[in-house]
This record gives sequence, C-alpha cells and structure tokens, in this order.
Amino acid sequence: MKQRNLFLSVGAALLLGAASLSAATNLVLIGNYFFNPTNLTINVGDTVLWTNTTAATVVHDSTSTNASFPWASGPLNNTTRTFSLTFTNVGTFAYMCITHVLAINPANRHPEQTGTVSVVNVSLPPPVLTEPARLPDGRFRFTLQGIAGQSYIAEVSSNLTNWSPLLTNLAPANTFNFTDSTAPGVLLRYYRARQGL
Repeated sequence: MKQRNLFLSVGAALLLGAASLSAATNLVLIGNYFFNPTNLTINVGDTVLWTNTTAATVVHDSTSTNASFPWASGPLNNTTRTFSLTFTNVGTFAYMCITHVLAINPANRHPEQTGTVSVVNVSLPPPVLTEPARLPDGRFRFTLQGIAGQSYIAEVSSNLTNWSPLLTNLAPANTFNFTDSTAPGVLLRYYRARQGL
C-alpha cells in the first residue's frame, strides 16, 4: 500500500507568510474651530480623511505646519468638502486650519483650531506553523502561533508558487489549531499562514 504524505511547509510559511495589515482610513471631522479628533495616532500607510462638516456655512482647511512633510488641502467648502492624505513615514505631524489660525481679521482668528497626526510603525511577528499531523479521517491539522485577536489566513499550494486561501480565522488565543477538511485524498500539499489583510 502506497503511503500518502501531506507536508507542512514551515520554511515557506516563514519566508512567504507574513503580510502587513491592511491600511486604514481614519476620519477627522472639521467643525467650527476644531478638529475631531484633535490628536490622531495611525499606522504607517494609513490615510487620514478630513471632512468639513460645516461646509455650507464656514470654509475650513487642513494645512501642515511641518516642513519635512508639507500639505495643504486648500479650501474645504460646499464644492470640495473632503481632503485625504496617506502617511508613509513615522513621525508626529502638526497641522492647522490656516484660514482661522492665521486669519487677517483678528475677530476671525481661532488659534485653537490645530491638530496632530502621530504615525507609528506597527510590526507584528510572523505566524509560526508547528505540530503538523494527519488525522485518522484524512484531514490535516497544524498549530499556528500568532497573536490572539489577529486575523490569520491559512493557504494551500501544490507547487509553492500558486496559493489558494483555505480558511480565515480570528485567533482565539496565541496558539490555536487549523484543520484542513479538504485534505483527504490529496497526495501533496504545502501550507502557509499569513496575517489577515
């Protein structure tokens, strides 16, 4: 009788497996003389979307005060209510509504209409696959070591080039099991896991 083997490709999982978290869009609402939130912390690669909630009556803007990463939204009004910007570098970036902070008419000055975007680099450790085992019914199971609450995608391949998603799981703990119920009858299969996008 010919023995069927299923291989857990731990090396491929470590080499190919770690994927970055998906970028997020963070909303900053502009009201009359404030930004909400005033101070925002985001990850590298995230986008900030400023939206003027008072565009029908008051024009605002988002203008950087940081020379190393300048931006200027221009007037945010009924025609253009929003401005978005993707942050690609770590740092703290101050900004203001230049229309009101530096208003020519002192009666229109609102020095409190300022904010900051703090950009951090989140680096999660790659998932580690261990304890490969063929179950008596032909299914295949392995243990994944990761981070509780993080989404992980188990993928399969027959050639280490083309990968297909097998299942996505929100990690219930730092160590948990994945079981491939499609494994019975498969002669050769490689596995990897990556952090969910």
